[in-house]
Amino acid sequence: MSVSSNKLALNCGFINLNHARADSNLIENDALEKNLDLVCLNEPYYCQGSICGCPRGYWQIAVDGEPRVAVFIRDTIKFATLEKERDVIALMLNWNNIEYLIINIYCPPSANIESSIARLESICIRFLDKRVIIFGDFNAKSSAWSPRSTDERGRLVLEFVNKLDLFIENSCDSIATYSCEKGESWIDLVISKNIDRTMVNNWQVHNQITASDHID
Repeated sequence: MSVSSNKLALNCGFINLNHARADSNLIENDALEKNLDLVCLNEPYYCQGSICGCPRGYWQIAVDGEPRVAVFIRDTIKFATLEKERDVIALMLNWNNIEYLIINIYCPPSANIESSIARLESICIRFLDKRVIIFGDFNAKSSAWSPRSTDERGRLVLEFVNKLDLFIENSCDSIATYSCEKGESWIDLVISKNIDRTMVNNWQVHNQITASDHID
């Protein structure tokens, strides 16, 4: 999924690669074709100490080992890494003299989402005066961002969103962000705070075919 924008705003992309090597090889072309300034990855393909698919001219941010989140960011953008863990990365970047808190998080379906939300809140609470953009596969369902009914994980995500007065960028009528033989779901979210609505342009889920079961 991506949020394209005018030159005053960031051009961002987000996808869960589900560790698909073939999909990783498409990231470089996708970033360049869509002119992305920032690419957030969940479940990237990690090989020989590096995340596959990082385009030339971008920094790669991820922990060593088996990261479940990674970020590619243009090397012309000034930023500081605030947190870098297996399941969460937080950056403070400067774009047109405005600071943005960028968070990329993965919430495994088999894990307790409460701990992931608590970690996310502990980061956000420190920067509530900044422009905040959160990218994540929450593995949570809700009628607030999809045609599906709200499950317990979705309820907890909504509690977090309401508590910090955040905004869910996802559209309820978008195509699914996850699709496989067993069905489809809307579990990949973009959440923001202090972002002027006029600065968000052309939020969309792309329907291009990928090797991953998530759609970018």
